[in-house]
Amino acid sequence: DGFPFIEHPDWDREMKRLHQILHSAQHIFPSFEKNASGFCQHLGTLTNLPNIIDGLQSDSYSTILLKCALFDYSFADDEYESTCEDLWLERLAIMREKIFHVGNASLQLNVVEELYHRYLGATSGDIHLQKICVLSMDSLAYVFVKNGFHKFLFDRNANEILSFQTIMEEADELGSEEWERRGGWILPGGIEEFQKRIEGTHIVLPRYPGLAAGRIFGRKKKLNESITNDLQFSMKCIFGALVLSVGLEKAWTLFLPVFLELLVLSPEELRKCYAGISPMVSHYSKGRH
Repeated sequence: DGFPFIEHPDWDREMKRLHQILHSAQHIFPSFEKNASGFCQHLGTLTNLPNIIDGLQSDSYSTILLKCALFDYSFADDEYESTCEDLWLERLAIMREKIFHVGNASLQLNVVEELYHRYLGATSGDIHLQKICVLSMDSLAYVFVKNGFHKFLFDRNANEILSFQTIMEEADELGSEEWERRGGWILPGGIEEFQKRIEGTHIVLPRYPGLAAGRIFGRKKKLNESITNDLQFSMKCIFGALVLSVGLEKAWTLFLPVFLELLVLSPEELRKCYAGISPMVSHYSKGRH
């Protein structure tokens, strides 16, 4: 279902070259293996789709793509250059940028398609609002870290990750206080209402109190991009690797559980529940059908 690399000689050669590079970097090869394997296992616990996960782990092209996706570019500094002979690992970073473009376009397509199917009466303004709430840099960075994906990056101790974790903890505390006043979730009916909306999935409780319609709870302005950019970039790289590995439909099946909580609020519910909390809901009016 993924991209047929073997049918395209140039891409097949490039993938084999990347495989050689990964194995030649013996001083960091165990880290690549551990990160890719650990991510697959972690994603398996979040999605409960063992057949797709097993396929990811057993396919050589898929593991190469995931290793590239998890090799966050922020590592390419002076230390990186001095420890990697001939800068071979720069090829991984270049491949990662290509994977990012696949993930960026694919994630937008999947999210918008999902919204159109869920909200048939939504206007273009409604869809734009919902899309921004799901795919803003703040939202993607939050979902990425909240789900523990950052733990499998090569440079998992980067300053921006530590900074974002502090911000996320503060936002979660503020958001949780608001949720408690409403019965455990942002909508009236609280947790009971949430569980009605996600019935049929393995999700039990809402987990994103620190997100407020595309913004971090308690902050009217988006976070500085120096904090969120690498995180949202990594999210899109990982999704791109999944799309190229298993195809668009299966990749979204794997990622839908981590985004579902952000997709079950209608446009009008977003505008009502986050009025005065997130400026995003007033920026995008309903518009015409």
